[in-house]
Amino acid sequence: MRLLAAVLALATAASAEPAVRIVASKEKGWATLVATTATYEIRSDADAKTLQQVATALEDLHRAFVQTFKDRIDPEEAKELLHVCFYRTRKAFLANMQMGGGVGMGPGGPPGGKGGGPQMPGGGDGGPGGYYDPGTRTLHTGLEQPAGDDWTFVLKHEGTHQLLHNRLAIGGGQPGVTSAIWFNEGFASYWAMTVWKGKDVAEGGVMKKLLDEFKRMESSKTLMPLKTLVGGQPNPMQMQAYYAQGWALCHFLRRSKYREKFAAYLDREKAGKISWEDFKEALGIADAEAFEKEFLAHMKGLK
Repeated sequence: MRLLAAVLALATAASAEPAVRIVASKEKGWATLVATTATYEIRSDADAKTLQQVATALEDLHRAFVQTFKDRIDPEEAKELLHVCFYRTRKAFLANMQMGGGVGMGPGGPPGGKGGGPQMPGGGDGGPGGYYDPGTRTLHTGLEQPAGDDWTFVLKHEGTHQLLHNRLAIGGGQPGVTSAIWFNEGFASYWAMTVWKGKDVAEGGVMKKLLDEFKRMESSKTLMPLKTLVGGQPNPMQMQAYYAQGWALCHFLRRSKYREKFAAYLDREKAGKISWEDFKEALGIADAEAFEKEFLAHMKGLK
């Protein structure tokens, strides 16, 4: 009876509205409010209603992540407070960008470059829509997105980088050397679509911009070969593939028979073992050509 009560209590907590404490900031600077939850401290110049939305979205993302990957997360580490800076305007975001450990292409850093578009969150005015700085372990993003992206998607994309680094020790190092770019950017977009349906975690939502971009690349025969995407040298000219194909590959791995082996690949990522051979071995891929055909068939079935 006590065990049943405990399980019910956990389920209720997972779907309940998180407690958010919002107070005036005591520090000088751009932030006017500070929101604190069980997991996050969020500094912002946005209004209290928006800050409540930010806190709720992040707490939902965190609870879903911890519940799904609980076997690989230290319960004590999961209590560590995560830091976020959320900006009301684009001007404030750019003025306060901290280009420390997050600079450049790769896990959690600002994508950089102009154009933005469906392959990466933000970036339409030459800067990122948001970024996670692994040096300070702080997530930075805002309400105004330069490429017309949904700010909640960008928040959860960058929030996933933060969770990978702080809860699973993945990312935060040298992009493409200590952790795979395709995985970090692809999984960040994949997990950003995760929602709660009652007491259950529902993952696998389709990010239309990325699906359209993947299909465009496939029809134009510009998809990066999987061996190059997964185990090749980092290429700043191929960020489009790291985002669109990375998201697609994560979707396939999590929504197919390979889901059971996904945790084994997480262990490889954590250890910095990110070669094509590591990928195949972790997932039990005996026939690379057959694997790619399954992958493309999976993507053709998405809408």
